Amino acid sequence: MSNEILILSIIVGILILSVGIWYWKIPEYKRYKSDTLYDVLWRWKWQGRNVVGLWCYCPTCKNSLSFDDTLCRSTNKLNEKITYLICNHCDAGQITQIKGGDRRYILTLVQREILRRAHTKTFILQKDNDDK
Repeated sequence: MSNEILILSIIVGILILSVGIWYWKIPEYKRYKSDTLYDVLWRWKWQGRNVVGLWCYCPTCKNSLSFDDTLCRSTNKLNEKITYLICNHCDAGQITQIKGGDRRYILTLVQREILRRAHTKTFILQKDNDDK
């Protein structure tokens, strides 16, 4: 009976050690999956070295935000193109506004900043790194 327990303990120890080694072999940037940029919580996943599934979330209630970029279509001047990020789930309402372009512009802007931080290792790993 004690030999079976010893063997089982060794197997469990090897499994735990294997998982730990596998986890630490993952590049640190792959664990960087959320950050606060432009006063908004952003979450994403990594596919190779590419950011995928990038989206913004309310810093108060953590629900996804909506974009209002109607002003971007009414002007050609970059300094007048404003996109609003809005929470429709809590009382926060308009979370922030970003000048320069529409929803696609904002997502590209944020993605470039994420890649820059990952490349230069200037990110801080968040404790609440969800895989949402």
